[in-house]
Parts: sequence; structure tokens; C-alpha cells
Amino acid sequence: MIQIITDKSIKEFAELIGSTKETMPGGGPTIAITALLAVQLLKLTYNISNIKDYQEQKLALEQLEDKLLEAIDDDINAFVENTENHFTDQEQLQEIINVPLSIVHNALITLKIAEEIKYEINSTVKADYKVAIFNLIATCKGGISIIESNYSFFPAESEYLAQAKEKVADFKEQLNNYENNCC
Repeated sequence: MIQIITDKSIKEFAELIGSTKETMPGGGPTIAITALLAVQLLKLTYNISNIKDYQEQKLALEQLEDKLLEAIDDDINAFVENTENHFTDQEQLQEIINVPLSIVHNALITLKIAEEIKYEINSTVKADYKVAIFNLIATCKGGISIIESNYSFFPAESEYLAQAKEKVADFKEQLNNYENNCC
């Protein structure tokens, strides 16, 4: 994991995101951390609620945690590399869309896991569960916003762009379903 994350307090990391002195993306790491916090809240919800047959979900949440931590590194690396080549390499530019695509994808997987237990939650962690859901929805909306704002780096006729737009449309549909059925 990049030292930018592991050697900083939450306050220092937040200040780093807001700084113009360091080359650091703001949105990508923020949505990944927001989803990561949601994963932790869901783990808490599972543990406090004593949900049976939790092993499969626990393993899935741990894998999602690893993917989200990796996405933070990937997003920072993609941003730094694209900054160094002045956002002109079309192949490298795909990473500034691929990383948030993966973050949104993982947040939607996490929402699915969360939905499976919504009726089994102990009342003492119901608010934690809802905060996890809201964090995941915010992650998805933020990720989609990042992706859409990066469309302008690609020619309108780009096959890659068409595929990215198709994935975003699918993500929006899934997210709409979760928002209409959650909590």
C-alpha cells in the first residue's frame, strides 16, 4: 500500500487530499475509503447481530476490503502517471476510468451482501447498517461522477468510451434499484 495512506492520520490524509502542494487525486481515494468504511460497518453489523452462516459473507467482505485498498493505490498511481504524461496517453487514460469503475462495481457487490441481512440486524447496530448503505450509495454516485467527468479525455467514437458508458448505465440502474429498496 502506498505510504501516503498508511503513514498518515485521517486528518493528515484529509489535508493531503485538499492540498494543492502534493500530486494527489481527491475523488478516487475518497470513494474507495468511503466504501471501505462501509465494509467495516457491515462486518460490525454481522458480528453484533450474530448472523448465522456468516463465513461466506465475511470472506467476501474481506476480499472487498483488499480490493478497495488496492484501488486507492491504483487510483493514485493512475493519476500520477497521467499527470506526468499530461493526460495524453489514451491507453493510460483508461485507468482513470477503470479504477472508479472497479470501485463502483465493488460497492454494488457490497450493497448486495448488505441487502441479504437487512431483516436480521440487531437493533443496536441498525444505524451502523444504514450508514454503511448510505456510504456505499455515496461511493457509487461519486464514482459515476468521476467516470463521467473523465469521458472528455476520449474521442466520442472511442470503443472504450462506449463500453464505459454502457457499464455506467448498468451501474445507475443497479444503484436506482438499491436506493428504491434499501433501509
